[in-house]
Amino acid sequence: MVQGLIIHPEDNVAVVTSTVPKGGIVDCTIDGKSFCTVIAREEIPIYHKIAIQFIPQNAAIKKYGYVTGVAVCDIAQGSHVHCHNIVSCSLKEEA
Repeated sequence: MVQGLIIHPEDNVAVVTSTVPKGGIVDCTIDGKSFCTVIAREEIPIYHKIAIQFIPQNAAIKKYGYVTGVAVCDIAQGSHVHCHNIVSCSLKEEA
């Protein structure tokens, strides 16, 4: 099982500590304590983000307790969260 690190309880993504294959199980933790378990819907590269809950289009992406981006489409729990389905806040403001 791969570990997913969550920094803040309001985060909706975790960072995986090793590459996760499609169907792989990710044990997401905060301060070393289990927070949730997620099944990867696709391969997630090491140090990339995985959605720990459903994130609707135009919703904030929260990492480290801060809004780091906005979803450009619905993102299912267990999906890879990266530049193909989010835009940074600064880019969203420019659009």
